Amino acid sequence: MRTDPFRLSTYLTLGVACASLGYAEFELFPEVGAFAAVVAVALVAIYRMENRVRLLSIPDANKLGAFIGLVWLLWAAFRIASALKHPELVYLGWVQFLLALMA
Repeated sequence: MRTDPFRLSTYLTLGVACASLGYAEFELFPEVGAFAAVVAVALVAIYRMENRVRLLSIPDANKLGAFIGLVWLLWAAFRIASALKHPELVYLGWVQFLLALMA
């Protein structure tokens, strides 16, 4: 049995989830739309190359995950620092602001 429709639906689900999150957070974090576009392009590229290239090993996947986490941490620190300088940016309150950053 071919699993291509199941793989396609997985990638489409991830793409729709990323686009929905980008749209929901666009008012508070305008740069999230660019992140969502980059992820969508990456998902299309990964789907196209999935059977043609070697998959990541577990240590390599862990390194990639650590890099993505570090980039997110730097972006979150930048957003928190800018919110401290300009408190009017946080019109939702700190709890909602931090929750949106973690999404």
